Amino acid sequence: MGRRSARSHYAPWPIVARRRPEAMSSMRKRILQAYDVPSSQRITEPTAHGATVVVEEGSLAATVPHRPGTSWKVTAGPFTVLVTGTRFDVSWHATEQTFELALLEGSVTVVGPSLGSAGRAVSAGEKVRISMTDRVSDVIEPAAKTAAPIEPPPTVAAESPAAAPGARTSWKQLALEERYPEALTIAESEHFESLCRRSPAADVVLLANTARFAGSAKRAEQAFRAVRARFPHTHEAAMASFSLGRIAYDERRSFREAAQWFQSYLGEEPSGVLAREASGRLIEAQRAAGDVVQATESAKRYLAKYPTGPHAALARSVTSP
Repeated sequence: MGRRSARSHYAPWPIVARRRPEAMSSMRKRILQAYDVPSSQRITEPTAHGATVVVEEGSLAATVPHRPGTSWKVTAGPFTVLVTGTRFDVSWHATEQTFELALLEGSVTVVGPSLGSAGRAVSAGEKVRISMTDRVSDVIEPAAKTAAPIEPPPTVAAESPAAAPGARTSWKQLALEERYPEALTIAESEHFESLCRRSPAADVVLLANTARFAGSAKRAEQAFRAVRARFPHTHEAAMASFSLGRIAYDERRSFREAAQWFQSYLGEEPSGVLAREASGRLIEAQRAAGDVVQATESAKRYLAKYPTGPHAALARSVTSP
């Protein structure tokens, strides 16, 4: 995964946004050298004590020595690993929507969908695998390299801590617990449009997916469009294009619009994690819209790049006489 400019696909580095590019590069190199993080990974929010490492697709093996004030996070898909000092392997596969973590040393906390507001504490020798597609979540089993029996991680109590009278759970917490209809109801009471206008990119994406899983394609589309408008030239904006294409095709049967969104994603992230899927969905949308010439050209490009891909049979049928 090569390094790209922030303007092309990624959001700016918030903490060092006012530094010169060469200063950011120097800080990034110092961080990578000090904490043994692969140089191919995207780094955001760098400080003297750590940063956030983004795994958009594939695996990462990292060693983070424990030092005073160490503050590291690894984001992999919708999951975040909070790190102080440890050695671990983590992966995220966007197509399968699967997160995996094997903890070799130390301890971490994983935060994300199905793990509750407090997240899940993971100890050395344990492995976590969560499938968003199959709704199989929070599966913990012994890791392959376990030197000795490991005590199970602390159990997160089912009840939430005592709340002040009249307090209610936030929409974000409910969304992370996969209670999507309830989360959307709370978001509506907090003025959905306002949340789209003022929340950070990650929260607006979560809000959009919450609406989608709750069955409100209209609200999901509104939130994804807000991501596009407020955070242009970012990875989140490109992913929103793909999601808008799916909504246009699957929910509204607006095939030409869907094709435009899939083309938008491919134009912004031609080698992105969903490029193969977007290329295939583009053929589907163009064919459904009756755009035979465009569908044929897209099918030829698909076969040249993904001859054994999941849409290869469709592509061949489109290009055959």
